[in-house]
Amino acid sequence: MVSNTSTILPDEQFPGIILKSLFGYRDNLYLVQAVGYVGFLLTIGGLYFRSLGGASPEGKKNIPFPQKPISSVKD
Repeated sequence: MVSNTSTILPDEQFPGIILKSLFGYRDNLYLVQAVGYVGFLLTIGGLYFRSLGGASPEGKKNIPFPQKPISSVKD
């Protein structure tokens, strides 16, 4: 067990019940859960901040293609 917050914020009383139902809060945090949370935050955070950079992939450049005029169809 990494932390025990049952004396500060138990999951059986008012604020803990709301957090438990909305976010899955538990007053005991185990090492496997902590590693999972940190891994998730690093993965998703890295992807998010990479998308904020706005850099396009190196292999794909925005090269415009020549456009053909639309010909009207006559009966």
